[in-house]
Amino acid sequence: MQERAALGIFGAGRNGSTLLMRLLDGSPDLWIYPIELRFLELRDWLASEPGSLDRWAEGQLAELRETYLGRLEEGHEPHADPLAALRASSGPPERRLEAFLDGVRAAYAPPGLSPEAIHGFKTIEVEDPGRYLELFPGLRLLHLVRDPSANYASLKRTDMVVKRKPFWFQGGDVLRTFLERRWLPHARYVLGVGRRDPDRHLLVRYEELCSEPTRVVTEICDWLGIRPPAEPELQTALGGRHLREQPNRAPEHPIADLQRPADGVVTPREAAFIELATAELAAELGYERNGGATPSRARLLRSWLPLDRWETMNVDSRLRQGRALLARRLYVYRKLLSRP
Repeated sequence: MQERAALGIFGAGRNGSTLLMRLLDGSPDLWIYPIELRFLELRDWLASEPGSLDRWAEGQLAELRETYLGRLEEGHEPHADPLAALRASSGPPERRLEAFLDGVRAAYAPPGLSPEAIHGFKTIEVEDPGRYLELFPGLRLLHLVRDPSANYASLKRTDMVVKRKPFWFQGGDVLRTFLERRWLPHARYVLGVGRRDPDRHLLVRYEELCSEPTRVVTEICDWLGIRPPAEPELQTALGGRHLREQPNRAPEHPIADLQRPADGVVTPREAAFIELATAELAAELGYERNGGATPSRARLLRSWLPLDRWETMNVDSRLRQGRALLARRLYVYRKLLSRP
């Protein structure tokens, strides 16, 4: 399979992947597809269902128009049909995905973009980034990590306060999903495979991106061998185009997100559980413990017996709530009792 130069931005969600994507977007040597990809989640469906990739692509374009085109400082009409390359393509889904990304680039890239520009995308599919390498051999992986407790707080706040979802929505407990499908497997991968191959993998800490965006963006561009954006602290889209307003997710002023005061979104028992689950990996990634005394195992086990207010928020089904509560307690107790 021919290798094709590409960049994947991998993050566990609510840890800066949208921000980084928009900061890198201004490089004349990098084209970043601005809608989050969850290709692995869809791949089997895309391979087995006739016409599914075309329908998915149409939905992606609708999201692109809704999210970005109306927010550009200057209006923009596509240069070509963004679906033309996809319709003319054949083969496995990953090759047709590349054709779709080519079509979007042909339709929306500015004239100043280098013809040799690297393709980029972002995803929260961090459970096994190696699967992306199997499908796209020329891929280089940029790994974003964030302090696990702060990362979980941002995710929980978004899901439960902003979106008003119960703690078990999207088919899984927000706490378990964050730890077992996102933060922990991603950290293990970065510290294992990523550390052994620095030419293919680069680690970026969210906190450093927020506090020193110019330095971090410049270092990433040096690693890729491309020119940095002319305005490395400015968030842009579709090849360096200025935005009248920031779409959802990325903060207008990143440093403000680091200075956000604690608001109790993470309960003490969640904070203690997350620290126990992540402490060793977090330390290897450069995150120190909070400094507070760790409760005993017996005390922490007892603290998970009663319900808290977050477990009764946004409930739309008592039956599902009961099942989710039982599944959460079984998960927490197994994890705590299995630790040496």
